Order: sequence, then structure tokens, then C-alpha cells
Amino acid sequence: MCRQCRKPGKGFTDRYIVRPLKKMGRDLAVKPVMRALFGRRLPHAAPGILYIDTHVHTCFSHDSFADTEQVLINAARRGLDAIAITDHNEIRAVSYARQLIPRLKEQRLLPQHFLLIPGEEVSSADGHIGALFCEEFIPPGLPAGETIELIRQAGGLAVAVHPFGRSALKEKCRVFPFDAVELYNQSILIPGDVARTLAICRTPELARLPRLGASDGHNERDVGASYTAVAVTEVSLGGLREAIEAGRTVPQTCGLTRFLLALHRLSLASWRKSAFPSGSAASCPGAAAEDLKD
Repeated sequence: MCRQCRKPGKGFTDRYIVRPLKKMGRDLAVKPVMRALFGRRLPHAAPGILYIDTHVHTCFSHDSFADTEQVLINAARRGLDAIAITDHNEIRAVSYARQLIPRLKEQRLLPQHFLLIPGEEVSSADGHIGALFCEEFIPPGLPAGETIELIRQAGGLAVAVHPFGRSALKEKCRVFPFDAVELYNQSILIPGDVARTLAICRTPELARLPRLGASDGHNERDVGASYTAVAVTEVSLGGLREAIEAGRTVPQTCGLTRFLLALHRLSLASWRKSAFPSGSAASCPGAAAEDLKD
């Protein structure tokens, strides 16, 4: 049983056979690739700029076994100045992380200015919705409009997370009054979904919203894979919130997302060439090429 979230542990077969084999595979094949993509420290930020990851999970989420303390330490190693813990329909990890932070700062494992944004990823009836700067538990299963209203009543910001990812709102993002939208989310690994997310963020309903980059990390090594550069006037939670609401954000992502987008463009161009050999691609369905540009 997990000592943090009290999640039941796995059985004998999983613990002593499946997990060691998976670890061996990760050590030999996955970890070098992940280290090359995500392991580098972020570039040094200019004065007044904070690097934040607004979508991070811990073992308090049903689909994550990420150790909360290691998530915080990896965030600092990566060069982040703040993270938002947004577990699925859970807020207990925020309180637990707050207990850890003073000790980690004393041990110099976290910078003294490091900030923790309270949050939650709410499973509404229409899809997942992010809640940032929200101290209260928002119950799952409610309609998206009601969920957003509860987030705002609790003093939080409602975020359209991974618009075309798993359990996403998709086109419904354009209907509801969000406070921000995720332009980059590292959990989206289907090239077409990456392109559709970029395209929908340029629609009139979402183009006016502040844009965020986030890892949606479900394990410790993913933290900061995508992130947001925020221009703040004050290094505090209030200063961060004010900057996000004012739209002083620049979402950033790693090479994987750019590769997936390039792969989508290549496949789309190849399909158009084969489907319209005469060059008459005007009637081709889907997003226009200019809509898919970064």
C-alpha cells in the first residue's frame, strides 16, 4: 500500500515479475530516449520570468504512481519555479506537498522562491477540466458548465486541458467560458490530435484566452516536458495568477511535440498529393496548412 495516498499495492506477480521486466526494458531502451527529450535543464530564465508546469499528477491520482516528493525535486532539477498539482478528482496531494516543501527548501533541494499552485483535474460529464489556484474539492460527474461555475466560486481558474487528448472536451471547448487553454500537453502523442489542438486554439472563442504549456506528467521524469514561461511583477501565487489572467504567458514544449506536428504535416501533405494529383487540394477536408503553423 502506498504510504502517501494509501492506494492498494500490486500483487506478487506484478511486483516481482512484471515490474522488474518493465524496469529492465525502461533502463535499456526508454530511459536514454526520455533523458534526451526531457532530461535537459531548461534555459536560464530572464529576470521577471518564471517557468511553471500547470498540470502535474502524483500517486494520489488513480492512474499515477509518481512519488510526490520526487515530483517536487525533479521539478527543481529541471529548472521550474512552480508547479500545479492537479490530480484526478483529488486535492490531498496539495496538502501533503505543502508539508514537504519547507524541509526540501531547508535541504536546498528546492529554491527558496519555489511555488506550489493548488489544483485539480476534474472529470466533468463532458470531459476533463483543469482547476488552478483552487483550494476546494470540485466533485466529478457534473456538467462542464456547472463544473466551471464551481471552480470560479471556489476562487480558481478553469482551464481547457488537452482539448483533443484522452477524455477531452474536443469541440465543446469553444462553448464553455474557460479562463485559459492548454496549447501544449505532453500526454498528447497522436500527431493529428496535436495539430487539432493547435488549430482549435486559433478559433475566435479560444484565441482570446491565455495559453499554457504543461506536461500532464504521470511520473516523476515527465515534469516540465512542456511548460509555460510567465512574466510576473511579483514572485508569489497572486503574482502568478495575475500574470496568467493578463495573458503574459508563452507556452513552451520539447522536441517530441514538434516532431509529432511535423509528422502530421508530412502525412497530410502526402495524402493530399495522392488524393488530389492535379494539385486541386482546395476541397480537402481538415485544417488548412496555415492553421497548423506554430
